[in-house]
Amino acid sequence: MPSAMTSNGAGNSPNLEAAVVDLEAVAQVPKKKRATDINGVVESIRANAFDHGVAPAVLERLINILISPNHLDQASHKTLIGSLYPSGPVSQAIVTDLLGCFGQGDEKPHPTVQVGLLRWLVLIYDVLDGEARKTLERGYGVLFNLLDMLSLRLELARSTNNEPGLIGLTRVYKDYYPDVVVAATAGRGSSFVHPDLEWHHHLLAIQQANAEADQEGLNVQSSFRVLRRGAKRSKVSAVPDLRTSHATESSITLEEIDSVPTFIDQLDAIELPNQIASVIRDPLLQKYLALRPSEVARRRLDDWLEAFFADQLAVFRDTGKGSRALGPVLEDLASYTQATKVLLPVVQEFLQNVLALWDGRSDRDALLGLLAFVPLDTSSEERSSLLTTLEGALLDNTPSSRRILVSFYTSILRHWTVTILSRPASSSNDSRSPNPHQEALQNLISRVSTLCLALLESECPPSFSSESTVLTFYETFSSALSHASHADTLRIITPPAQLIYLLTFSPSLSSLSRLCGILAHYKRAFEHAISTPSTRPPPDDANPDDLFEHTTYPRTTVNSFNGFLMDICNLLWRNRGFNTEDVNALGCGLPRATVLPALRLHADRAAVPLPTLFSLSHHPVLCHLSITAFRRLEDAVATDRAGDLRTRHAGPVTQRSLLRNAEEGGIECSWADYRLEVLRYLESRGVGGIGELMGCTMKVLMRAGTGGMGGK
Repeated sequence: MPSAMTSNGAGNSPNLEAAVVDLEAVAQVPKKKRATDINGVVESIRANAFDHGVAPAVLERLINILISPNHLDQASHKTLIGSLYPSGPVSQAIVTDLLGCFGQGDEKPHPTVQVGLLRWLVLIYDVLDGEARKTLERGYGVLFNLLDMLSLRLELARSTNNEPGLIGLTRVYKDYYPDVVVAATAGRGSSFVHPDLEWHHHLLAIQQANAEADQEGLNVQSSFRVLRRGAKRSKVSAVPDLRTSHATESSITLEEIDSVPTFIDQLDAIELPNQIASVIRDPLLQKYLALRPSEVARRRLDDWLEAFFADQLAVFRDTGKGSRALGPVLEDLASYTQATKVLLPVVQEFLQNVLALWDGRSDRDALLGLLAFVPLDTSSEERSSLLTTLEGALLDNTPSSRRILVSFYTSILRHWTVTILSRPASSSNDSRSPNPHQEALQNLISRVSTLCLALLESECPPSFSSESTVLTFYETFSSALSHASHADTLRIITPPAQLIYLLTFSPSLSSLSRLCGILAHYKRAFEHAISTPSTRPPPDDANPDDLFEHTTYPRTTVNSFNGFLMDICNLLWRNRGFNTEDVNALGCGLPRATVLPALRLHADRAAVPLPTLFSLSHHPVLCHLSITAFRRLEDAVATDRAGDLRTRHAGPVTQRSLLRNAEEGGIECSWADYRLEVLRYLESRGVGGIGELMGCTMKVLMRAGTGGMGGK
């Protein structure tokens, strides 16, 4: 059987349609007058039709070409007929056209073409729609009457031993009516067999591929039917298909469910299938067991998985890798776990055993997809052992392996925060014992912070994909911090200083904006912690004098975070980059004896003061957008003045240049208005993180109502 293909919109291929247009034009031109190579056009149709099938509208056009007078040669006719793989049900119109093309006549196709089309009708009989099948059945008499009537005479049939088709037909009649047809049927003829099984199997594969593609767009409808394994599946899973063989008259099987109303009406009467393990891949059974949990079903599933995993572990120990059946089952389990959001204990036990034997490559996506749902309530020892073993197998000192691991930890963090937020917020608790969920999150954030820093420092400069992976992790965590009701569990853990400054000086505008957005979330979380005393007392070893106001956060942590904010605001907004005189300012952590002098030398060569080197007007990733924002202001003023604008600012914009520009006939714009306009323009371009951070940090912007809950 030919290999399965990928679906392309129910057989709709732009290349196929273009080739059919060419064929329609070329088919009417005699061979000697053609400017287009007909063989190339036919081959293009054949290749596209074989891969994706032929959509109904295109199929009608191809049939019309074949049955109409044309100048195609016999080889092209044969290739085209053999390429007619319908991607969906064949309509009544096509059958009617074909029935009308058979027989003798000047306008009829060549007899060999008619034979090919008749054979094609036999091959596609199973995919005719209801009306088309009725039409073909009604047209049987037409087809039968096209036979030579003299050849139907039994006397002639006896003497016509060289006609295998006639002999085969006689044998069929004899099988059904042995008392009527008693004549001998010796000869080369044989009973009818399928014309082309391989072609038919490939047709069914195309039909299945396109049917499943259509069902993906109808999730509600398709998820309320039993899933059947189609011919397009290249990996056959060991998970059994859903079958029910022991239903009673008063019950209904899942196979009989075909819609949401039926499922709801018959919910109490549904019979469990033979193999409950089919729940791993069947969405309808998953819904049923979610609504009707069954301890019996759970034990049956555990028994099946335990037996399967025991065999796989034995194979692992013997060969160092799992069998071919393991991958598809893990993929099905990953999809099942993604749907239920619960990692089965028997699966978790298998993962703990198999990670020590794993090579870090085979079935990686499925394994990581399962591990992402390790329960938050797992003991710290078990969790630490599991993650340490995973890191040992996965990491190979390359940035790509670190990116994969950070992405995996992001998935775990997302699952854990959803778990925490879905539970009631903890009430006042006088116990000084640590919150286990808080401890688990703190350990995870600390582990990943070290990994993220190692990832960024392993590349010089860090790649955009690495920066994006790191930022996605911190965006996931900082977004969770906005849920104030769970502040006692979702403790604020700031990124390492080196990581923040590496991203601050990223050559990517997206990375800079996302970092600012993350820090804005952190700032709001700290402000809430300051304004709302914690319901939990500080740890026993904490010195009250070292805590920031009435929070449980160390003063050094809050001051360090304020230092990050001050440094970024000094760079972008205040034109005071790298200074350490301001309260909490850290000068971006640059060594003042080595790096800072070199940076000052670079600024001098560029004729830009060092404190403004990374301002809105001069920052390498912001300068173009900043001057564009200012020129939009100039265009608006020029429109109001009917073009009367004597001079335009050449850029970059500074406080002094604005005054000088106005004196020379340019627009009058204050320094504050210019910077606000830049922030608005950045936000309009989808770069809103910088404005968000400035809005909740700088007092002048907070007074202007641009955002923020507190200020510096």
